[in-house]
Amino acid sequence: MSAADMAQTIQPLALNVRLSCQLLDVPESSYYERINRHPSKTQLRRQYLSLKISQLFNANRGIYGAPKIHHLLLKQGEKVGLKLVQKLMKQLQLKSVVIKKFKPGYSLSDHINRKNLIQTEPTKKNKVWSTDITYIPTQQGWAYLSTIMDRYTKKVIAWDLGKRMTVELVQRTLNKAIKSQDYPEAVILHSDQGSQYTSLEYEELLKYYGMTHSFSRRGYPYHNASLESWHGHLKREWVYQFKYKNFEEAYQSIFWYIEAFYNSKRIHQSLGYLTPNQFEKVSA
Repeated sequence: MSAADMAQTIQPLALNVRLSCQLLDVPESSYYERINRHPSKTQLRRQYLSLKISQLFNANRGIYGAPKIHHLLLKQGEKVGLKLVQKLMKQLQLKSVVIKKFKPGYSLSDHINRKNLIQTEPTKKNKVWSTDITYIPTQQGWAYLSTIMDRYTKKVIAWDLGKRMTVELVQRTLNKAIKSQDYPEAVILHSDQGSQYTSLEYEELLKYYGMTHSFSRRGYPYHNASLESWHGHLKREWVYQFKYKNFEEAYQSIFWYIEAFYNSKRIHQSLGYLTPNQFEKVSA
C-alpha cells in the first residue's frame, strides 16, 4: 500500500498511526509527509477553476455546456483552455441539457399563393420576424405559447401564453411585437400555414400594420428553423425541468426564462457570444 492510500485509510477511521504503519509495513515518516504535503500550484489552480465553473454552471441553471462556460471564463480574465474546462466539468459531473439538432422533413404539398419570401437572412433588425405556436404541458392540460422572434437579433420581441390555440392569441402577440418595436415599417412576418396564421382576421391585421406575410411550405418546418430551434431550447433547457401544476405556474416560469434569462443573459455563439439584447444594441 502506498503512503497516499494509507493516509486515505487511516485518517477517516482515526486509527492508531504507529500500529497501522507497522501492520502495513510503511514508514511512519512517509505517512506524515503525505498528510502534511501542501497542494501544488496546479492543484490549487484546478480547485479554483472547478469552483468558478460550478458557479457559472449553476448561475445559468445548468444550461451552458463547456464552450459557453469557457467563453465566460475568458471574459472574466481567466486563462484556461477549452479542453481543461471540458475535463473539469466531466470530473464535476456537470452536463448541460442536450439539444438535438433539428432534422427537416419533406413534403410535396404546398399552396400556390402562400410562398416563402425569405431568400436570405436579414442584416438588420425589424426586417424579418418569425412566429410560431408551441405546446406547454401542465397538470391541468396544455397551454399554448405564441412567440415572435426577430430573425436578425434572435431576440424574442413578443410572446403570449393562452389556454386555447386561437386567432386571438396570435393577434395579441403581433400587437405586442408592433408596440415593443415602436411600429416598424415593411416587416416580413414568417409563419407556418396553421389555421390561425391563414385566417382572414390575421391577414387583415398584417395589412393594417403594413406587413408582408411569408409562409413555410407544408411539411417544411425548417423554413422557420430559428424559432423551431428556440422552442426546442426553451423546452429542453427549461420547461421539461418542471411539472407545472397549472397555467399560472407555466406563465411565471416562461416569463422568467424569456424576460430574465434568454433575452438578457443567454449568450449565443452565432451572435459572437453576445445576448440578444446586447447584439441588438451594438448592431443598432
